[in-house]
Amino acid sequence: MQNLAAYPCLDPLDPFYDSDQYIREILDNPYSYQEPMPQFLNPVPAPAPPMSAENVQELRTFGEEILESSERMRQVGEISELRLVQQWQRDS
Repeated sequence: MQNLAAYPCLDPLDPFYDSDQYIREILDNPYSYQEPMPQFLNPVPAPAPPMSAENVQELRTFGEEILESSERMRQVGEISELRLVQQWQRDS
């Protein structure tokens, strides 16, 4: 606990002092009292630049491939589920 000096509100001699209090102090203010808090000049991100037609087409193709793959996975899942049910019925 080398950084205790950076948090003057903590008193290790206090009978109610515990490590949870140390953690709460850090969560309330992650920067020590000696460090300046960073300033965010522009908290709102700038809008993304427009995409080229080539990038839009590539993204659309990639999305269609993902949809086709998910449809194939769903079909494989249904087939394997059907086989498991049939095998369970035969074994019963």
